[in-house]
Amino acid sequence: MKFRISENSLYAVLMRSPWWVSFMVGAAVFALVRLFMEPVYAAFATTPFVGIGVFAAWRQLRVPHGGVFVLPIPNAVTNLAPYIASILIGTLVTAAALYFLKRPVVEVEKRPVEAVPAAA
Repeated sequence: MKFRISENSLYAVLMRSPWWVSFMVGAAVFALVRLFMEPVYAAFATTPFVGIGVFAAWRQLRVPHGGVFVLPIPNAVTNLAPYIASILIGTLVTAAALYFLKRPVVEVEKRPVEAVPAAA
């Protein structure tokens, strides 16, 4: 038995539309839920739309990966500004994670080992 998503479901409609539409729907859901609940719950309600937007952006990208090396290829990246922004944001997040999570190397002071007298 094959499971098929209805062509008119919200997920299917958002996957067919440009990727930024999912983020706009997520922002609208956040604003609506924020009126009635705490911001944490509003952010939680937004996560499915953010996930669909990320997946749609990934599906609409014509090259699987390549970073800055893909930019000179003509018509490889259709949404150039978000592609460059995602590279910059990823670089900043990685740099911040390394800065805050990596511990500095501390030199340990080495002391000479004293001889212990033998027990009689």
